[in-house]
Amino acid sequence: MELLTSVFGVGVRTADRWYKDGVRKLSDLEKLTIKLTADQRAGIEHYTDLKQPVTREEAERVECLIKDALHRFVPDLKITMTGGFRRGKQQGHDVDFLITHTDEESLSGLLEKAVDWMDNQGLLLYHHTKVRSHMHPPRRSTHMDGHETCYAIFSLPNCGRVRSECEAEVYDAAHSDLSSSGARTWRAVRVDLVVAPYDEYPFALLGWTGSKHFERELRRFSWHEKNLSLNSHGLYDTQKNCSIPAASEEEIFALLGLQYVSPPYRNA
Repeated sequence: MELLTSVFGVGVRTADRWYKDGVRKLSDLEKLTIKLTADQRAGIEHYTDLKQPVTREEAERVECLIKDALHRFVPDLKITMTGGFRRGKQQGHDVDFLITHTDEESLSGLLEKAVDWMDNQGLLLYHHTKVRSHMHPPRRSTHMDGHETCYAIFSLPNCGRVRSECEAEVYDAAHSDLSSSGARTWRAVRVDLVVAPYDEYPFALLGWTGSKHFERELRRFSWHEKNLSLNSHGLYDTQKNCSIPAASEEEIFALLGLQYVSPPYRNA
């Protein structure tokens, strides 16, 4: 089960079903002609790379690529690396980015255009975009949210250069699988791109920074102690039937009557 659930696109239910079908190792999937989804096929194809931790240096090179791609369409976008790297970790299993702009119209269609551009540059090995869904009032029963999100596997070119040099030359490398020495010139890296309206950005930043346990306890506290429903879209007063705005993470903590906890101390 640990092996199977470590595959991108495979959850506990799928792994359990595969186990019952006789799968004991990944090669059994082909022998037993198990039908795979597109994300599962990509997860198996790039399994070795995706199992390797992403270093902070690699995450920063991914950030370089993401900012270059997105700023081609909207130059003054706000793009923030979230997840474990925002919490100060030096490695992780993927790289998450939160995207916003004060003008909501600037966000319309942005992700689709940027993803298409990156795909044409040979930077994407897999991608799937989930459209935005509205969740009002915010659900308190799930940690999931309804933001527009692209779940991708990036072809990150091997690059020992500094970011500015890497940015200038990285796209040519993305088109070549092998270097002159025969070594592969890229590695697969999991990347999530999340688009949030500006008024929801502080809540999305809090939610996507994690950790999962910290977020779960924060939302539990919000509901049980304050009777407020908190998720990555906002803070909702269920008694007054209204949303409570906040301009920053610090303000969200203050609304809950809590001392602000900076990201490095959220590694619960």
